[in-house]
Amino acid sequence: MGMSKPSLKGARRWLQFFRAYLPLIIFKTPVGIKYKFSYFRSEQLSRYIEDEFAFTEAELTFADLLLSPDLLKNDYTLCGQAITTSPHYRLMEEIGAGTLTLKSDYAQRQQTGTLDARQPHPADLTNLSQKYAAQKEKLIQNGIINICAVPVNLHKTQYVILDGKHRAALVAQLHQPHALRISRLSKAFVREAFFHQLYAYTLRQTPSVYSSNQNLIRAIYNES
Repeated sequence: MGMSKPSLKGARRWLQFFRAYLPLIIFKTPVGIKYKFSYFRSEQLSRYIEDEFAFTEAELTFADLLLSPDLLKNDYTLCGQAITTSPHYRLMEEIGAGTLTLKSDYAQRQQTGTLDARQPHPADLTNLSQKYAAQKEKLIQNGIINICAVPVNLHKTQYVILDGKHRAALVAQLHQPHALRISRLSKAFVREAFFHQLYAYTLRQTPSVYSSNQNLIRAIYNES
């Protein structure tokens, strides 16, 4: 008898196992710090949720929802920027208006690696539009959108979004504050190897190049 071919499901399991044990590789590029071989998934943040509250119950505005450390150099970084002035918010506006193109800021940043710590990749406008439509439909059906964020005290209490930047941007763009709920994370999330290694590496870099990210990381750690 010939050997049976491995099933697609089995192959995926082996791939997941293999990727889970690959070391996180961190390296520098002309625009900032990048990584590869991370198997961290946003769902893992759920173990650090301390409580959940409605956005309108807190003394917050959408401008108090900030983009997380992106490990980019000061010349390119979006870290600490309010969601309402972010490329994510403009992405929602452009998709809603039917004006999204490859020349849009969000698409350009994806292609040049200046959106976040992920490596450059082609912008898929169709996929972006489909995700927008799916999230909007979910909002209409459920009336609730959830994000995970950690509090920081800069000039006042604000929240750094660790998971849900696009969802927060959508709710802000649609002017639906009552739909937003925030899962407040404990600062213990930085114990995850993914965050610990990336943040520690960034803090060791030249301040004149990475100070924006370094300052926000220290605020997350509650350090001066």
